[in-house]
Amino acid sequence: MDQMNTSLEELLRTSFRGNIVGKNLTQKAGLNYLPRYVAEFILGNYLDRFEDPDIAIKEAKAFVTTHYPENNSGELLKHKLLEEGEIKILQKYDVTVNLKKEEYYATTPILHEKIHVDPNYTSYYPALLTTGMWGLGHLYYIPSDQSDYKMELVDFKPFQLGSFDRDEFFTSRLNFSLTQWIDLLITSLGLNAHYLSDKQKLLIIARLIPLVSQNLNIAEFGPKSTGKTYQYRNHSSYTHVVSGSSITPAKLIFDLRNHQAGLISTSDVIAFDEVTGADFGDKKDFELIGLLKDYMEGGNVSRGIFEVNEDASLVFLGNIEIRGEKPKFNDFVRELPAAFSDSAFIDRIHGIIPGWEIPKIAQTEVAFTTETGLISNYIGEAFHNLRSWDHPSLNWKQINLDLKYYRNENAVRKLTNGLLKLLFPGVTATSEEINLCLGLACELRQVVYDQLSALEPDEFGRHRLSARIR
Repeated sequence: MDQMNTSLEELLRTSFRGNIVGKNLTQKAGLNYLPRYVAEFILGNYLDRFEDPDIAIKEAKAFVTTHYPENNSGELLKHKLLEEGEIKILQKYDVTVNLKKEEYYATTPILHEKIHVDPNYTSYYPALLTTGMWGLGHLYYIPSDQSDYKMELVDFKPFQLGSFDRDEFFTSRLNFSLTQWIDLLITSLGLNAHYLSDKQKLLIIARLIPLVSQNLNIAEFGPKSTGKTYQYRNHSSYTHVVSGSSITPAKLIFDLRNHQAGLISTSDVIAFDEVTGADFGDKKDFELIGLLKDYMEGGNVSRGIFEVNEDASLVFLGNIEIRGEKPKFNDFVRELPAAFSDSAFIDRIHGIIPGWEIPKIAQTEVAFTTETGLISNYIGEAFHNLRSWDHPSLNWKQINLDLKYYRNENAVRKLTNGLLKLLFPGVTATSEEINLCLGLACELRQVVYDQLSALEPDEFGRHRLSARIR
């Protein structure tokens, strides 16, 4: 490791003590079947207890092997609960409030039974009621004549951060140059910053804009194997990845039958994966597309008599044909489901990341980092916290805009604010740095506008978008 990398790692250890992990150790531990933010949290606990990384990895793997059940073991766990009276399982726990009975109950993916919960747990860990939390739950069996429930959560140890200090995060960021901070973000995502160009790093960081922004809609289209889905699935517990072909209005917006809020009310980001193979725009999805268009306009949408007003951001991910280093077709949205050939739908997407400019994931030793980065759960909590904060460096009265019409301007504003929050949290950005963010925001919106121009050239004439500080 050269002197630059050595000093950066030392700076990281002094600035973010307790919230870092060697990213190669995560790979070495082989816990890829868990979300990365969970695996790193568990591994970090053992690294704090053992000086030898190999011993820490061995202990972490033993813990997960003991407590994380296989997918088909639900009935076996119930049998064990009946025989022994208690079990301890590592799962994601979601808590629901039963207003009629004034009770709280949890559910897990492996056990299709309601688990009685003391409401004090939701006071300690409110995320149990929103996004759910990963942790080790100690469950007791309740004899049938004592309660309506068969199980009770008697202890819960979370494997996610319970709180986040934004001011401390801002203070730590002050210790890094922009170049160092960009490399730290890339490393924290598990990628090798030395394998990427400066532009490629910024495009990968642009994937994170929805995580720090409210009601921001973004898309990424490009070749397979560039890691776009992985980024959303593994670095924040507030993000929900769904198959584009399996989502329904009830699951997304509101279930009229059960009067239950959809994903849009419980997630920071909903990422629609593999939209290329979805049925968006077909007759059976007519209602869904209409609801999406309403919601993407400003966060408001009605279903039946219920009105939803939320701040979740939407991400659309899909593969398109590439010829050389560019899309095979200039109007590549025509390759996508029918909704993406609807100018009203495309116009509501604030920016499109040109996935063809991001390299495919190569061999492990080349594409993935062996260096130390921020623990995934920590950066996930940081991104979640930044959603309610606007960067103060941007004064739009000082900026020359040539964006043609309002939707372009609104998109560039939102994208720029998101980039500033990611790159300069707690830091006053210089004019040059603000222009860097403005330039990338215009590029992302330009891809949207070019597709609009290809679809409806009479309404959306060719135009080069620009925004710079005077």
